[in-house]
Amino acid sequence: MFAVAFPLAPLLAYVNNRFEIVSDFKKLVHARRPPIVIRYVSFATYCWLIFLSWFGDVSLLSTITLLKIYMQFLILFKLFSVLGPPSVPG
Repeated sequence: MFAVAFPLAPLLAYVNNRFEIVSDFKKLVHARRPPIVIRYVSFATYCWLIFLSWFGDVSLLSTITLLKIYMQFLILFKLFSVLGPPSVPG
């Protein structure tokens, strides 16, 4: 739609994109170097590892508990649908 108002817009956009591609290529190849990574383990990192491990254990236990409750409900529902509700003596 903008091409109707300014017919040179597609040509200028193409030239601009070509210029950006060439300049980004030169920056990536020549000007930028990957940083040197110095890894160390601090007390805070160790605390986060313990917390995330604990959080994973708790989530696993809660998922297992919910699945067990759900399976018991399904078994009970299946028994009620096959046998009917339990009769109360009296």
